[in-house]
Amino acid sequence: MEDTSQAFMSQSYLNAQETATQATKNYLASLHSTRKQPSKPLKRPISPPLNPMHPHVYRVEPVNFKELVQRLTGAPDHEPVANPFKSLDAAKESSSSFAFDLSSSSWGD
Repeated sequence: MEDTSQAFMSQSYLNAQETATQATKNYLASLHSTRKQPSKPLKRPISPPLNPMHPHVYRVEPVNFKELVQRLTGAPDHEPVANPFKSLDAAKESSSSFAFDLSSSSWGD
């Protein structure tokens, strides 16, 4: 029985040694292995331009803002809107009763 147990132990020892040797060989082989080149070249992501374009800054009076927006966006020109203010002649006629004399003589000097 001793012979069988000794033979079994020596066999398991040899198997363990063989496994360890094989693992060492695989490890050493992996250190010296070379990779095959990929079949497709790697695509690099598109990099942004070096100098990003800065938007043009328009300085405009609030009165002219609508006109500028329409000009920049390509909106068609509209017919001028009728002036809601009274004409000068009509303003003079209606304000004649409220006219003030602002000459220097009216200041009480």
